Amino acid sequence: MTGRGLLCTCALAAVFPALPSCGAGTPVARGFGSRQVLPIRDPTFHFTQNGSSAIDYSTGQDGVDGGDGGVSNWTLDLASGQVQPQTPPDGGARIGCSCGLIQDEDAGTGTYTFTFTDPQTGQPASVDGVSAIVQCPCVAGATATVLRPDATGGLGIFSIDPTTLVATELVPATLGTAAWANGAATETAALASSGVLLMDFSVTPIDGHFTYERTMTDGSTIMFAGPFPSGPASELALFGVPPATTARTVSVSYPAQRPSPGVLAWEVPDVASQGSSLVIWDDGHQQLIPCPSTTGPITEVGLASADGTRILFGPTTLWDESQAGVPGGRLVLVSLASETCTVLVSSDTTEAGFSADGSKMFWLTDQTLWVAAGDGSGARPVGGNVAFPRFVEGTELEFNLGQDLVWVDATDSSNAVHPVAEHAFGAFYDLDPANKYGEGPWLVARYAFNTENDTGTLGVIDRDAPTKTKLISPEVAQYMMRTGGLVDGGTPVLQIVYLVRGRNPSPQDGVWVATINRADLP
Repeated sequence: MTGRGLLCTCALAAVFPALPSCGAGTPVARGFGSRQVLPIRDPTFHFTQNGSSAIDYSTGQDGVDGGDGGVSNWTLDLASGQVQPQTPPDGGARIGCSCGLIQDEDAGTGTYTFTFTDPQTGQPASVDGVSAIVQCPCVAGATATVLRPDATGGLGIFSIDPTTLVATELVPATLGTAAWANGAATETAALASSGVLLMDFSVTPIDGHFTYERTMTDGSTIMFAGPFPSGPASELALFGVPPATTARTVSVSYPAQRPSPGVLAWEVPDVASQGSSLVIWDDGHQQLIPCPSTTGPITEVGLASADGTRILFGPTTLWDESQAGVPGGRLVLVSLASETCTVLVSSDTTEAGFSADGSKMFWLTDQTLWVAAGDGSGARPVGGNVAFPRFVEGTELEFNLGQDLVWVDATDSSNAVHPVAEHAFGAFYDLDPANKYGEGPWLVARYAFNTENDTGTLGVIDRDAPTKTKLISPEVAQYMMRTGGLVDGGTPVLQIVYLVRGRNPSPQDGVWVATINRADLP
């Protein structure tokens, strides 16, 4: 059952009436103290980055305006309106950290001279006898991590102090006390190795130690974690890597300002099934959680719940739903607490996520929205023709239904639809004055999309009472949010930087800035 047709689009014309066009040059009302900072009408204009007192933008594209036939980058000071081209100091590259390997004079050693540049002084330094670079010391006080032969001649993992040039062995080439980790598919062969595999990208720092591949004396390759300062074994064997294959690291994203609980994941080829298996290492509990092998699309990324105890694994669109054309894939739920891996959907899932309290989750499969409990149980369809779903406050799930922005409560089995904005498009930003502009009932959005010039009305909307919508500006083509260093009584003051492009050329075309104070949103 797909659940298509369970929802219907709601008419919002009475809530969002048509606004006059500014294309003819007639001044129109704009909200929140809007002021123009740069008159410009360039179809290739694109916001690129926020700064503390300025924003960056680009103009031009390959083969179109841009001076040399490419893209030009600019910085706009929002206070003065001054525009400067982005050029590195002295016309050259900015001084920063850099690492490299240069062949040693004795090429027969198979090692190189490791060179790096101090990120503070720009001064170079070098150390001989290095086989591969794992980490470059790009932060003041940090050490480099490299692979190099130790006294036994085998490869170990070393740190190098960029100030003293002292190399310290972190993981010896010779395997010490070792055992198979809890949850691993143990093998009968003895765990013996005389060197770390020469694969710098397979070495991952985690909570004071590493995961890494070792070449075993029987010719096989095994992924390890260690060394551990205490316990029955200094190194734990996690899983075997089939010959002529690579274990691909799967990145996991965690909610903002929440530390990683020390979890790594890999997609490991399964030669027998010609598919792959997802393997999760819970480093904090020293527990391996294997998932069933599959012949479907590989798992790209992971998305953790707020408390970090559950992780959804799926395609890259779990991180960035705007990636048009990215195919869907299977959706897997891993519970660290119960040490289980459950396939929720076998294919075609493009988006998924947890509510802030972890009590609910959603996923989108073939434009059909589903909700379930935070552990994946009780899944039910909400409706079809859905795009860009996301939890916004509590269990309120906001999404595009056809051309409109609406929300439903994930705990409401009747799927009652609450309208937010008609013909909404582009990015939406949540504002909550009671929570210093975090998640809340207010949001900044564009609506009333105009297909003639690809613009819409930009406003601040109360999703619980859309009739309280506050106008920022009509005919907005692009916009961005910024809070850099702006304070009002200890609370961030938001600036909305937006591009007006009328249907016809006008002096009002260009970059404008609106300022939202906490008192503006009761």
